[in-house]
Amino acid sequence: MKKKIIVLLIAILLISSPLAAKNAKVTFVRGKAEVNRNNTWIQLSVGDLINESETISTGFKSELRLNVDGSIIAVAALSRITLENLSVTSTQNTVNLFVNTGAARSKISHTNGKKIDYSARTSVAVASVRGTDFIITSFGRIKCFEGAVAVFPASKFNPSRKTSDKRDNAPADEEPADSLTPSDEISSSAPKNSVVVGAGQETKVSKKGKTTTPFKSSKLKHKKKKNYVKTIKEKESILNDGNEPSVPIIPVNTGDIKLEISFEE
Repeated sequence: MKKKIIVLLIAILLISSPLAAKNAKVTFVRGKAEVNRNNTWIQLSVGDLINESETISTGFKSELRLNVDGSIIAVAALSRITLENLSVTSTQNTVNLFVNTGAARSKISHTNGKKIDYSARTSVAVASVRGTDFIITSFGRIKCFEGAVAVFPASKFNPSRKTSDKRDNAPADEEPADSLTPSDEISSSAPKNSVVVGAGQETKVSKKGKTTTPFKSSKLKHKKKKNYVKTIKEKESILNDGNEPSVPIIPVNTGDIKLEISFEE
């Protein structure tokens, strides 16, 4: 009888505080935006849901916006990203984003009294945040608009590794981080020597894993690219030509905020 009661209590606990995959909802599409589902590229429309582990691709002069429980992800033209982890518990949302090519800007918001564990990575860099507004490009450039971002080389990224306990008892409505906030108070998975990039600053991580000292952001110029892209192969050819891809300024109207995706060449 006691065993049955124990099993029943465990089942109730699992139901009441699940760790489940969460969908990202498409809120805006301009031009060509697709998701790779079951090895087939499918055109996306407003209202579509993106599942964990799915990859999104955008074409030339295209744009896509996603909403993940109140947080906004704006995907620039000629970009490909994968939502590696989308999970939710009663106290925390966890999102891990991989930017394979192009750029993505994230406006992270706390909702329903939950803490947020959010990381965006590329092949060379990782940006971990607890609630901020920033952009990351596949070439390892990170620019912060609000709050602060803990940046470190991708070689040191391990989503299952915890490097600090300082985030355990942090309140969900904690104060925003800034350039003076220790990296282990921004993310529990950020190595101790992570570079903290504050609002109005940016940094870049080289292919060798060297992170530049954060410097003040400036207005950025853009270089014109080919005005047509018909296939994934053509897009990769443009993105892998040795230069950072051209990303136009993209206004993303989300209530009282305005996101603009841009980066330095």
